[in-house]
Parts: sequence; structure tokens; C-alpha cells
Amino acid sequence: MARPALKPWLAGLLAAVLLLLPPSPAFAWPSWLPNTPSQPTPTTTKPGLGSAGLQEVAPPGGVQELRRALDKHRPKLELIAPSDGSVVDADQLELTVKVSDWPLSNSPDLGIGPHVVLQVDDQAPLRLFECDNGILSLKLPELSPGSHRFSAWAAYPWGEAVTSPGAAITWQLHRWQPLAGTQPDQDAPWLVPVAPTAWRSGQPLLLDWLIWNAPLQNLREGDQRWKLRLSLNGDSVLVDQQEAIWLKSPPTKGGLSIQMELLDGLGEPITPVFNNRLIHIKARSGERPAWLKNHLSAAELASLSGVPPEPEPEPEQEPEPRPEPEPEAPLQPTPEPEAEPEPNPASEAESTAAADPEPLIKPNSDPDQEHDQIPTAAETSPPISPPMSEPMSSPSLPPSSSDEPPLIPQSSLGGSARELIELN
Repeated sequence: MARPALKPWLAGLLAAVLLLLPPSPAFAWPSWLPNTPSQPTPTTTKPGLGSAGLQEVAPPGGVQELRRALDKHRPKLELIAPSDGSVVDADQLELTVKVSDWPLSNSPDLGIGPHVVLQVDDQAPLRLFECDNGILSLKLPELSPGSHRFSAWAAYPWGEAVTSPGAAITWQLHRWQPLAGTQPDQDAPWLVPVAPTAWRSGQPLLLDWLIWNAPLQNLREGDQRWKLRLSLNGDSVLVDQQEAIWLKSPPTKGGLSIQMELLDGLGEPITPVFNNRLIHIKARSGERPAWLKNHLSAAELASLSGVPPEPEPEPEQEPEPRPEPEPEAPLQPTPEPEAEPEPNPASEAESTAAADPEPLIKPNSDPDQEHDQIPTAAETSPPISPPMSEPMSSPSLPPSSSDEPPLIPQSSLGGSARELIELN
């Protein structure tokens, strides 16, 4: 019977102990126990550039604008001739590379635009910006006997390499015969520094590089297989990503010497014969490059992006002035011939009768019949002609002879027809 009574008492005691005792700190599981998360190893991806004396800055505004305009392209390079691993014996080598989807340009006012960089061994890089229908041809000087490594990549106007797939290629050629030990192995990693196209003292400095056959890393935390040590004026920094960086360059009147070393995950050099490089960048004098500006105009952006300029409209040619025609003399109207008056039959009859009067009484006629032949007043009266719009001119009489007097009819109207004609 006592056991059930103890349970409430024990519960109260345990609650009091828990309330009175202070909380104790928690302890983590040791790392050697199984199924415990491993602690990430601190990385050195651009670690404290400011603490090492190297300060990273943002790319200039013009660079950012040009990158946005050019990132729509996916450049691709393809080696045409000679093929990779060829043995050549010609004194002068002609190289042919096919370039796709990358506008090559070089403006006389703004400088080089998108281009292709070719580097042979450790020689100075060659910048190429002329091609024919996508085919880039170049004659190289005579190569020394032995093996040589070539690299070519598409580059932005400021010199940075394009890192999209297919934008960079590498190959080897041998003069006369291969020479072992003078070049990295086929699958071994090796380093190529990428120099900027121009740099001015006091302006941001571009640091860029290409690592061929670099093993993949950072797929998981703490998985580092290579590192790159950059040294500038005694200051060094380690990076583990293949991305270009911009640094605030120290003011100097001369150039800058930059050392690049490829290391493994433990910090040891990887074949330092090919992966310990020193480049010297000279300061440029004169006008600064356009891509260093904070903002580019539309014309500058189009020119440095390789956009072909629009053809200027041809000026309209003014028509040549035509000679004015000489004023022509006014044409005088041709006088129209006057219309001849139409002949009036009545007047012609009168003129004929006046010129040759016909006797009313024929000779040798019977006097008893004269009374029967006397014309009436209606017959003897002259015919009435219609009114004329113009006065008719009297017909002219034929000229008479001076010896014979003209015959003038002596007649008068009377009551008898016998008195009409008086015979002489």
C-alpha cells in the first residue's frame, strides 16, 4: 500500500531538483565518431585581398556594358590546318583557324574590339582581328626544331578570355620531329597567362589566365585539387577558381611584374617548368581606352562590339541647272484673206441690162400688135432686191471709145408704153 503513495512524492522531488540545479553546457560529438558531419576546411578563394595589399575592385562601367552586349555570342574556334600533332618541315608555317559567332573588329578611333589571341609557347601573344568568311589565316615565322604548343582563344576588347565551351583550343606541332620532355604531357595541366590589351597607371588592372586540363574541384566542400598563387609587387594571394579578377593597381611610372604559379591541393608546385610564369605589363601612355570609361555612347558600344556601321546615305546630287531657252519672237498672226462678196444675181442682171439694153419692140413688128404687147406696171417696175448688209458697189461700165459718144438711155416713166423708148 505504500508504493503508490511514493510516486507523487518522488515526482515532486525530481521537479524540485530540476528547477534548483543550474543548466550545464552542451558538448558536441567528437569528429572521429561515425556518421558525423566533417568540418569544412577553410578555402582560399580570393581570401582577404585587402589584407594582402591587393584590393579587388569592380570592372569599369564600359567593360560591363560591352560584356552584356557580347555575351549573346557563343564563339567557337576550330583548327583547320595543320592538324594537331603534325610534323612540319616547311620553313614558313601557314596556320588556318575557323572562327564562328565572334565579330572581329578593330576601330581606328577606339582601338581593338573583339578578337582572337594566338600564343606559341612562351612567346608574346598575337592579337588577330581580320578573317575572310570566318577563316583566319596567318603565316608564322620559322619555328625552332622540336615540339611546340599552341593556344588560341576568343578575347574581349580589353583582353579577357571568353570561357564558354569551344571558345579556346590548344594543340601541338613538331618541327622535323617530336622532342620529348620539352612540352607538358597530353593530359597534364599547364598554365597560360592572359595579358590585358592596355593598362594605364592608376587604372584597374585585369588579371586573367587559362589552365588547360585543370582537374575539376569544389564539387564538394574541402575538395581542392589545384590553386593559383598570384604575386604583385611582393604581395601574394591564392585563388581556386578560373575567373578573371580586377585589382586596384598601385600608382607606378613603370610597368608591373606579375607572377602566376599553379599549385596542387597541398600547395606544392605542379610541373613548375610550364606552370610558373612571369609576365610584365607596361603602362600605356596617351588617351585611355574607351572601355575604361564609366559609360559608353551608342556609337562606341556598337564599334567595340563589332557591329558593322550602317552605310551613310549618299548625298543627293543637285540637278545641274539647265540653260534657259531664249525667248522666242512672238508670232505675228497671218492676215486672213478678205472674203470676196458673193455675187448678187439681181445686180448682175441689172449690169448686163445696162451694158447691153435689149429693145422692147422688135423692128419690123406690126404696129397694131404693140398695144397687145405693152407690159404692165408690175412687169415694167424693177425687181425689189433684199436688203444687203453691206452697200453694193455699182458695176463699172466698160470704157467707151472717144469717137463714139456713150449711149445714154432717155427714158421716163409715163402713162403710155410708147413713151418709154424714144428712138434716135
